[in-house]
Amino acid sequence: MRKYNLEFLKNIKSFKYQPYGKEILKEYTLLFRDIYNHEVSHYEGIAYAPHILRAVASLQWSSKELKKSNEQSINFYLKLTDKQILKNFNGGTLTEIHHLTGIPIETLRRKIDLMIKKRWLMKKDKQILQTHQWLIYHVPMAIAETDRVIEAATKISKLLSDKK
Repeated sequence: MRKYNLEFLKNIKSFKYQPYGKEILKEYTLLFRDIYNHEVSHYEGIAYAPHILRAVASLQWSSKELKKSNEQSINFYLKLTDKQILKNFNGGTLTEIHHLTGIPIETLRRKIDLMIKKRWLMKKDKQILQTHQWLIYHVPMAIAETDRVIEAATKISKLLSDKK
């Protein structure tokens, strides 16, 4: 499960005593319920999957200097084939992923093997990379999640500004 920084929610319950407080609490609750339900289904219930995939992505996509600005678009990444990914990018080793996530090496090995069977990840020597199949599956989901967060933030911001 993704680790969220929820420090800003420490005093959120005090909102219920403010004008529009119930609506603000409801929107926060819906947002985090949506994200939780999305992640459970999106990662097929595989523990640590978001952490591992995020670590692999940060190692993989930072491994190449992209020269053209249009190469940094979502379209560019979605058009990559597994052969192009293997040829042009470096992934992360188990040790690098362990250092980024803090997940024990043996657990990482088991989870990565499972994600390789699902064709979310692939190996290039000792390096682990994301596959084209994972990108095609994940990117639209990530965009939908981002849109939902923006929508919730807009609603909450409007409620807070109406309060004044």
